[in-house]
Amino acid sequence: MSPGDVFIVLFVSAVFFGGIYLGIKLFKWNMKDQREKAERNEKIKAKNKNH
Repeated sequence: MSPGDVFIVLFVSAVFFGGIYLGIKLFKWNMKDQREKAERNEKIKAKNKNH
């Protein structure tokens, strides 16, 4: 393999694995946010039910 081929393989690999890593991070961040919203909504519902 020529140096250009090695660079292309490394670049494509970095983009691929970087995308997977960022996708997992964003998914976890979104799930955490959804859980916090659900908990906040449950507290609001419970508060409104008591009044």
